[in-house]
Amino acid sequence: MRALRYGRKAIAVDLDPVATFITRMSAIAVDLNKFTESFETIKGKTKREIQALYLTKCPKCGLETPFHYIVFEGSVPQKIRLSCPNCKLALDKSFSEDDERRAEEIEETEIPYWYPKDELIWNSRVNVHKGMKVSDLFSKRNLIALSTILHEIEEIKDNDIKDLMKFTFSSALPQTSKLLVYTEGSGPSWKVRGYWIPEKRWEMNVWRFFENRFKMTLKGKEESNATVGDFFREGETAWIFTQSATDLANIDDSTIDYVFTDPPYGDSVPYLELDFMYASWLKFPMEFEDEIIISDSPVRKDKNFEMYFKMLARAFREVYRVLKAGKWMTVTFHNTDIKIYNAIIRAVVLAGFDLEKIVYQPPAAVSAKAQLAPYGSAKGDYYIRFRKTERESLGLAVYSEIDKERYERIIVDTVKKLIAERGEPIPYSIIVNSYPIIYDELKKSGYLFSAPEGIEEILKRNLNEEFVLVDVKNDKGKVIGQKWWVKGVKFLDRVPLSERVEAITMDILNKELKVSFDDVLRQIYEKFTNALTPDTQSVKEVLEKYAEKTKDGKWRLKPKIRQRENEHNSIVEMLAIIGNKIGLDVYADIEGWRKMPHLDLTSENLERIREIDVIWALNGNITHEFEVENTTGITEAIVRGSNIPSTKTKRYIVIPEERQDFFYRRILEPMLKEKVEEYNWQFMFYDALKTFYEERKRKKIIDLSEFEKISLKPQVPKKTVETLEFFTN
Repeated sequence: MRALRYGRKAIAVDLDPVATFITRMSAIAVDLNKFTESFETIKGKTKREIQALYLTKCPKCGLETPFHYIVFEGSVPQKIRLSCPNCKLALDKSFSEDDERRAEEIEETEIPYWYPKDELIWNSRVNVHKGMKVSDLFSKRNLIALSTILHEIEEIKDNDIKDLMKFTFSSALPQTSKLLVYTEGSGPSWKVRGYWIPEKRWEMNVWRFFENRFKMTLKGKEESNATVGDFFREGETAWIFTQSATDLANIDDSTIDYVFTDPPYGDSVPYLELDFMYASWLKFPMEFEDEIIISDSPVRKDKNFEMYFKMLARAFREVYRVLKAGKWMTVTFHNTDIKIYNAIIRAVVLAGFDLEKIVYQPPAAVSAKAQLAPYGSAKGDYYIRFRKTERESLGLAVYSEIDKERYERIIVDTVKKLIAERGEPIPYSIIVNSYPIIYDELKKSGYLFSAPEGIEEILKRNLNEEFVLVDVKNDKGKVIGQKWWVKGVKFLDRVPLSERVEAITMDILNKELKVSFDDVLRQIYEKFTNALTPDTQSVKEVLEKYAEKTKDGKWRLKPKIRQRENEHNSIVEMLAIIGNKIGLDVYADIEGWRKMPHLDLTSENLERIREIDVIWALNGNITHEFEVENTTGITEAIVRGSNIPSTKTKRYIVIPEERQDFFYRRILEPMLKEKVEEYNWQFMFYDALKTFYEERKRKKIIDLSEFEKISLKPQVPKKTVETLEFFTN
């Protein structure tokens, strides 16, 4: 669809007839007036008859009306939900004698038209027992209703309209099946992959869902007609093949500009087995033998790993053949099973492709609990870009197999580098989603892209040897998770990624009157790539901390924060004037104060020191340094301050009062706590400094000891208190 929207010719290939049917229905242009007329015809012929299957009496007025659904526990009905047009109320009722009688009559009624009786593929992994049929997934009442609708659809003369109506019909099948788990307070949904019929379930009114799906299809086709329109011409601008990618004989050599593929991930998703319900209702044949899959089904024993790899390799050789030299293929992947990952990468390399780049796409949101778990699985997707080389394929000739010891060393060193680049302890989710970096390292070392074992096993083995887990606490001091850190390292001379992301976000908010979340993400992702890609949740948290949402859903800097930002230069100037009145040499990073006094330091150190907000000096020695927090994070201040070698220098970070909770959390982290204590860092608050200055600005001389009284020394409280009064005079 994306290619067609951009006016590019496209070829879609999939063995699953349901998948290619969805593709065609998404792209094809249809007359929506005819589509609507066909629906109204079906409605006129079947609605009254179908709704009669769902009649029940309102317990208030006695009027018969079609119910919305029945809740079953096993085979016993628990309650009926209805909306009475007479009482104007939506209410629940118990199963009555009339309801029992009608249910018994329905069970004795013949299903009037064709319905599928095919046996599902026996596979306990997708909750299919031996001999289970497609019809077993539906109640008798719903089979009658579905077969009635499908019969009328088959009467439509226009084939495209008929297919689109079948598409609408098939989209209602999950909600009209027995597969809907009933949960109090939540709507009907198919919550378990496969064909599990829950003990407590819904039985939904078929007509309601068919009509609902018609409205959704109509809306979707209005959009696709507008975006793709008449450009979709099958056989001219688009080709849809329901076949295996292992044989692309209908596509000529070196004719394709780009390939995007989402290959089957071993035994993760048995696609044809899971789509069999839809295919049976639509009368589509399923070519199970041609599926590239590993199946747990007792009747598909040939679908093992060996056959999976052979077929996968054959498919990628075909893709290599039809792709033009020098052009690209993107393989998307969401599975951290090492064996399957290796199989896919190996199959592509064997075909002759060169792996150029692996891009990790994080999910929109990951729960805090999942982020801070010490172990876990990858979230998000990988996009692996391969290129068909101009030369004849070297295949595996340029690659060697990697031994476990070398592989482990690459993993450990890469994770250490990852932690160093981010400059802070990292959650396991970041590590496990760093396959792109690890495989880049493997490629640089001349190894085939293969892994003898999973990352998790290696990290667990090196815990307390190379790495340690650092507790993460909430504001109340409760441990809520753990992050990974390098053993024996107390501090890295690098600003933590979280502070860098915060600084960029603040810069964006300061430059723009208001900005969308997507635009903030785009700018951050352009700045921080690969190992430095932050998760979207952390960016959202920064926005929520500093910005407020506008009516149109965008973000703008909070007035209080903007006010504090504007105060920065005035705070710096106050410190410069105070230092001057104390009788010290002053340097400040604002106009009028940038003349650096003579200092006994190297030129390299001096360059970094010029970035410090305020310096007081005496006889060539720096006596005091000040960082005004709005221009830097605490870690950056400490990194910059380390360029002043003297331990006698008094060091201060000046912060807004409302930021003290942030600093409290930061200074308690092991990487900062030691440096804060080593250099005796102290803190001042904006308002305290302003008050001190206003009271003494007319004095010619200010006493240093009086000034130093407004500073605060961080002290870890004996017990955590919610008031965050953690500073002492």
